[in-house]
Amino acid sequence: MLSSAVQVTANATYTVSYGTTQNYAFSSNYFGTPQTGPDGILTASQGAGVYAAGTPGVLPTQSYQNSNYWVDVGFRASDAPNQPPAFTLAGTSFTVPENRTTAATITAIDPDGDNFVFAVAGGNDAAAFNINGTSGLLSFAATPDFETPQDLNLDNIYEVLLSISDGINPAVTQAITVEVTDVVDETAPVLASLFGVTDAPAQIITSDSTDYELGVEFAAATNGEVTALRYWRGDLDAGDTDTRTLNLWTGTGTLLASASVTSTPGQSGWQTATLATPVGLTANDPYVASYGTTQNYAFSGNFFATDWVGADGTLSAPASVGPTGNGVFSAGTTGLFPESSYNASNYWVDLYFDPFDALI
Repeated sequence: MLSSAVQVTANATYTVSYGTTQNYAFSSNYFGTPQTGPDGILTASQGAGVYAAGTPGVLPTQSYQNSNYWVDVGFRASDAPNQPPAFTLAGTSFTVPENRTTAATITAIDPDGDNFVFAVAGGNDAAAFNINGTSGLLSFAATPDFETPQDLNLDNIYEVLLSISDGINPAVTQAITVEVTDVVDETAPVLASLFGVTDAPAQIITSDSTDYELGVEFAAATNGEVTALRYWRGDLDAGDTDTRTLNLWTGTGTLLASASVTSTPGQSGWQTATLATPVGLTANDPYVASYGTTQNYAFSGNFFATDWVGADGTLSAPASVGPTGNGVFSAGTTGLFPESSYNASNYWVDLYFDPFDALI
């Protein structure tokens, strides 16, 4: 028995031996092939039986007939210490044009596969940012304006300290900067939508007295921001004043933003609610746009029997297949995440989306 345990390193090679005079046990050709212990922890390579002739206490390095001289070791495996997550950024300086709230997508990895959470931990301009704890999407709390900088130094270079934590190790931090650049021609961007000027519903009014949250599942082909949501109001439903709340959700039902629009008598067609702050979307992730309605709504049955792609290819809505389908609804009350589907119907909910290049 060793007086104290000896630490060994995984996958390194060691030799255990004993000294003997005259007699010893052996098995020829035992190590003709590599051997693995019954629990799979310890292994011995081909030809692992070694000896040194002449005197005990010398490192044995010779081998004969792949013999096993029946020397063994008592080994107690210890768990490797849990490692903290680490940021996997290509750099720590980011640049974005003014008037866009999405600043960067922060990435990290945990060596042990533990879940981890992103957070804003500090920095001179910490209050200027929000970060999605799961996706790492870093956004400005208010739309940045190059002409009116809000960073502490008033130089349009925002300083923020980010952190990641797996809940086991101390949080790991990373300082980054986000520079807001000037847009010389600040004309309105060309916005993408699911439906074009010639697209319209087959039915513009119903006799259904149920309250609904009606929506559409969609995805964007590139990163960008949703600036507004809209729904179709039919001519026959335009005889009074309606106030509708429109909602933007993740594909799993987390509410990202809401906005309301009031339509007066005679207003029909697309009714648009502008978001107070644009919401950043990640390319190819599923989202749902919806609105709440009482009694009347426009629809087109079997519209989503096949995939639908917007005119410029930026936005798309999948065909109504799978457990929930598309378009989607929630019956009985407004404001709930719509997950049900019927007859692949399109309930004519749309959005305005400002696409831009993939973030660094």
